[in-house]
Amino acid sequence: MSLHTRLAARLNSTVTLKTRTGYNVVGDPTYAAGVTHPARVEHRHQMVVGPTGEDVLARGRVILGPSSSGGPTFSTGPTEDELTLADGTRPPILAVEQSTGPNIGNKVVIFFG
Repeated sequence: MSLHTRLAARLNSTVTLKTRTGYNVVGDPTYAAGVTHPARVEHRHQMVVGPTGEDVLARGRVILGPSSSGGPTFSTGPTEDELTLADGTRPPILAVEQSTGPNIGNKVVIFFG
């Protein structure tokens, strides 16, 4: 069984990502339509490097499975995009790690606060 298949079998939830497209006239962010992805959501504390380079404590992480389409699309600053977990909560995105490889395809890990 390939790593891709094993990872896909562990994706037991879904998340919705909305890419920030800009700001409205009062300065609130605007977003593109949400795209739902299969995911694994893990609620565990972990130190990560935040968007401004400081160490921050993440409350959990979302692992998005490999995608032949290249995975999710993020704005130029992925921490400004909107993440909605399956329970409807919208935690802030603290950091995003993307990796590619012959055995895993495109894997994305989103750390949230």
